[in-house]
Amino acid sequence: MTETLKRPAGPAPIAAVMTSDLTTVMPGADLLDAFSLMIERKIHHLPLVDTEGHCLVLIDFPAISVGLLEALAMDREIALPRPGMSAPPQVNPDDSLQRAADAMRTAGADACVVVDATDRMLGIVTARDVVDAVADSAA
Repeated sequence: MTETLKRPAGPAPIAAVMTSDLTTVMPGADLLDAFSLMIERKIHHLPLVDTEGHCLVLIDFPAISVGLLEALAMDREIALPRPGMSAPPQVNPDDSLQRAADAMRTAGADACVVVDATDRMLGIVTARDVVDAVADSAA
């Protein structure tokens, strides 16, 4: 029997819906290794973090695709982060889902990094998490 976890009704804080069990990579990681890790773990966002736990970029499949095409064109390996990759939007665990949605829309992103007061990454909240929480609260 499969048990479905019900999310809290009403406006939930980000902490209630974020993913906190994360797979991460460090700067200098190989792009192909990152891609393999995303496929193996079935994840769509792979945080690249520094030694203090700050998220530098969120690697996603479009970023991987561009990087792999560059690697093929240049016939060399590409290390992460690549030039042009930008830091993801950040939210706090007590922020509302509305705040996460606004941050994603403003950044043109489909995920936010959830951080503590020192900007250390605590988790990720995705557009899918927001949609699920809104749908669950309306049910």
